[in-house]
Amino acid sequence: MSPLITVDARTLSREALETLGGELRPHDLEECTAFGLSGAEAVVQSVFHENGVSYAVLDESGRPVWVYGLGLVPLDGEYGIWCLGRDNPYKRYFMQESRRVIDRWLEDYAPLVNYVSMSNTPSRRWLTWLGAEWGGRVTVGGVEFIKFILRGN
Repeated sequence: MSPLITVDARTLSREALETLGGELRPHDLEECTAFGLSGAEAVVQSVFHENGVSYAVLDESGRPVWVYGLGLVPLDGEYGIWCLGRDNPYKRYFMQESRRVIDRWLEDYAPLVNYVSMSNTPSRRWLTWLGAEWGGRVTVGGVEFIKFILRGN
């Protein structure tokens, strides 16, 4: 049994979310700052996005390890997914849980899309494992991003 629990991220205090934002993995922080946001701002804005849902995974002490969510992208009607987190020792749990969540979301919201920085090798490797197809590239704030698309079965 895992010591981790998943909760609605909107139930966490702003302080807990901002603390997580200050502890983001370097690649996550690079992506946030490319859009002109601090880690804390990106976490809070993502969690409270009006067109989405968001969840937090808490460790045994109740601290958020990562937050993730899904939301409608207004211009194209697709659903965007995101995940921001700190380095953690729960990689196996993350892989199993992310597969379960993504598979469930694909049943109702396929395709799932977003952009990831080209330098974010761990996330690109994870997305490839999930079955991502790769699309066009765009540069934002001096960082090159590539679109990913998860279509499901």
